[in-house]
Amino acid sequence: MKKSKVTTIDPNWKIGSNSEGLFWKEEQKITDEFLNSTHEKRVNSAQNKANNWHQIADIPISVIDQWKREGFDIFDPNVKASEIVKRLKNSGQHYFLTTEKRI
Repeated sequence: MKKSKVTTIDPNWKIGSNSEGLFWKEEQKITDEFLNSTHEKRVNSAQNKANNWHQIADIPISVIDQWKREGFDIFDPNVKASEIVKRLKNSGQHYFLTTEKRI
């Protein structure tokens, strides 16, 4: 099995001001390298046994933060992996999935 390269994407925070006052803006660049990495993991997932732990997605922190603002916290122990997968697929963000297996 090929060892995966760890790819992280750090968000950038910008603070500015306008006529309404101070504001902050979060930006996060989703690189081709990151998307290629998730695609490779997804393709290879069919050949790997899940055992007790199985990665289902690489979700950028900016997406997690947006979901939390919308009331969906993936770190809540009551949130099921299948709910995360469904949300990614329904929002057109399926490219963050790292498995083709049914969850």
